[in-house]
Amino acid sequence: MVLITDDAPAITFSDSSGIIIGHVFSKALPARRLWNFTDDMAKDIRDSRGQALIDHYWGGYVAVLDAPGEPSVEILRDPSGAMPCYYLSAPIEGVRVIASDMETLVAAGLHVPKPNWPALHRHLVAYEFRSAETCIDGLLELTAGCRLSIGGVDDLSKHCWLPKTFAAKPIGGDLEDISGQIAEIGTEVIRAWQGAYQHPLLGVSGGLDSSILAAVLAGSDARVSYFTMATTDADGDERVYTRALATGLGIDVLEWFYQLRQVDITKPTSAHLPRPLLCAFGQSEHTQKLALASERNLDAFFLGVGGDNVFCNLMSASPFLDRLYIEGISLGTWQTARDICRLTGCSIFELLIAAAKKAGQGNRYRWQVETDFLLPSPAPHPPLTHPWLTKGPAVPPGKLAHIAMLTRIQGTIDGFSRFSSPPMVLPLLSQPLVEFCLSVPSWRWIESGRNRAPARRAFSDKLPRAVLDRRSKGTPNSFAFDVVDKNRPIARDQLLDGQLAQHGLINVDQVSRVLADNVVLKGFDHMRLAMLLEAEAWSRRYG
Repeated sequence: MVLITDDAPAITFSDSSGIIIGHVFSKALPARRLWNFTDDMAKDIRDSRGQALIDHYWGGYVAVLDAPGEPSVEILRDPSGAMPCYYLSAPIEGVRVIASDMETLVAAGLHVPKPNWPALHRHLVAYEFRSAETCIDGLLELTAGCRLSIGGVDDLSKHCWLPKTFAAKPIGGDLEDISGQIAEIGTEVIRAWQGAYQHPLLGVSGGLDSSILAAVLAGSDARVSYFTMATTDADGDERVYTRALATGLGIDVLEWFYQLRQVDITKPTSAHLPRPLLCAFGQSEHTQKLALASERNLDAFFLGVGGDNVFCNLMSASPFLDRLYIEGISLGTWQTARDICRLTGCSIFELLIAAAKKAGQGNRYRWQVETDFLLPSPAPHPPLTHPWLTKGPAVPPGKLAHIAMLTRIQGTIDGFSRFSSPPMVLPLLSQPLVEFCLSVPSWRWIESGRNRAPARRAFSDKLPRAVLDRRSKGTPNSFAFDVVDKNRPIARDQLLDGQLAQHGLINVDQVSRVLADNVVLKGFDHMRLAMLLEAEAWSRRYG
């Protein structure tokens, strides 16, 4: 094995039988950053083919291990997916190549990227679905919590971490008990990540998830900067909440506005990735973050992304079904029914109808697909099935929905280029917090008719009432709309005569009609078009 890194932290086993690249922390509280392993610890990890690493530690890492008693090498990626890992599907003159990003492979002359058009079509149909397949020919991804064995006759992969393992073992205790554990674990993982960097930047929106991060970070002596983004439209201006947060925590929050002049829809935002993901309207925020990073010597971008997924922000009848399956018709079951009605505004009758429909559909997750503006696939798609949803013990529908939320977020968390940007850190997706939250019964998350109820209670002593009681959710949709609407001529040129059209992926007539100057964009057409424009700019880079 030959390992080449920049300044990435790495732990090497003393007998050279393994190396772990990235950040590793102890799962036992208090969480400690690990800089080395004893020989016994290293032996446990190697002999278990990395399973001991998943069971007793956490972080953002990729481990490379000698397979015990076999002429092969094991590659293990942590369950949070914080450290990227890609590999070439075929050896180069007998050598297998694994890398943290496509840019490195291209810069080293090891791969010439070309789009896989059927895979790109599948990606546009279900962009949140993440599998080993990428949209680049010959390039595969080692997905989160998966182990790859190479060196034998065939590559073998195995999912070493399955969320159903934890969801199938619900914990007891009341809301106060559960909230106390979320506060303890959440605080530990956030501070552990904070300790790995000198000066992170945290984006806050005044919503619950980013505010939890701010509360924990502000309670330490570490150096942290904070910012919020706003649109000129009221729906995307959350400064009343971020100002309340700033006052309550005693922090300074920089306020920035999205700027159209900072967006170029012909420039691929995700050119460094093997899938087009990051839409062009995100360029404005990233430009301003990079300027501040240079000015203040920032070394990480922290975000509250994933909070809705980890804290099970469900708006459905599933928690009622879960409690009905476990407890039968009880006082607690009807209390959960009332909680759902308070949360969603539905009546008991409407809830029972929704529950009956959901029960009749069976306990199998169905991926939502989006075919607007697309032609039929040039080749049949493989089934949209993910091991996190199909493998492991049976779980009730609410917990399956919780797992689906965690599965979908994995498809959208790729960050900006590591060559030109500090790393993006998502502390709320840390393995210990995810595992505990999976074990919380689904009805606890909506107790008293409040979404993410245990998380709200967990940090209620640190956050201002305006944030804790907030029900609304801001969105930069108006800016995303303007990006497409004010760039219609360029958008038409890009899509009607571009790579997607030439390879039969998009419906040119439908795109032409909706982008006509006299047509008002409806619904979320602007978001769908923004995604297609990113895919077009990305494919022109490699097509």
